[in-house]
Amino acid sequence: SLPKSAAVDAKSSPVDWFKGIEVGAVGAIRQADFISGHSEKGAGVFVAFEANKYVKVEGRVLSFEESPKGDENDHWKGDVVDEIAVGIRSTILGSANGKLKLEGAGGLDRSQQLDDFGFHVGLVASWNPTKNVKASIGREIRTWLRNDHDHLSFVSIGYAF
Repeated sequence: SLPKSAAVDAKSSPVDWFKGIEVGAVGAIRQADFISGHSEKGAGVFVAFEANKYVKVEGRVLSFEESPKGDENDHWKGDVVDEIAVGIRSTILGSANGKLKLEGAGGLDRSQQLDDFGFHVGLVASWNPTKNVKASIGREIRTWLRNDHDHLSFVSIGYAF
């Protein structure tokens, strides 16, 4: 006989299979310098899985308006996916009711535009106004294997099942 935790409950709904999964949209700004310097607007989507109360594994794809190689007339005409990232977010601080969190982020990046791989670390502030709606704002520093580092600021809104 299977343990109770491994048994499939006949009364479970299809939504239970998606418990812990979050999907959403991301708006981003990529900068070469921390505050000043040229910035590029981007947009994308993300999928995250809440492994437990404190750790989330996520993947995101982004597309940017301009090419980092100086083609300022790209205007969304390049690749559909300019960057792919996978990473982990872990809660550093959280409010008592769980609606506000400060999270540390880290992971791996792939830039199609730069034809390069990199790593990112950063901080993310998250707000959960309802059980299913989640909003975040964050800042990451990214270092590339063959190119200079850059910074990514982002805002996201998602729906958690």
